[in-house]
Amino acid sequence: MTLHVWETIGAVRTPLSDRWRGFGRAVCRRSYSRRVRAVVEQVIQTATKVVDGGLAAREAFTVLATLTREAVPAARRLREIDPDRAAAYRELILALGQELRRRERTSDEPRHVRAVTDDLAKVLDALG
Repeated sequence: MTLHVWETIGAVRTPLSDRWRGFGRAVCRRSYSRRVRAVVEQVIQTATKVVDGGLAAREAFTVLATLTREAVPAARRLREIDPDRAAAYRELILALGQELRRRERTSDEPRHVRAVTDDLAKVLDALG
């Protein structure tokens, strides 16, 4: 038994029945929205782990070096598709950044803490 899944790509119709086509697009939008949120949430979680002590700033710096490149455009997109969530994430990032700046003075690795807050600032700016 072969299962054929049809979808619509632009004006070209491929095997997805008409009744599922609209549903598929809605799922696709939700899935895209989730992926956009997930990248920004990973940045927030990484910074939170630094504040909680679950991750050294040096380790977070390494993670965020890659993640921030994806998170900045994702944050811009999130601002467009879900402004309320973007505003909530902005508040979280602002609070995390302030806490990290306060801890920077007494940290054993201040340049890594600074790098983490700089990455947070890039995402914060993208969120609006």
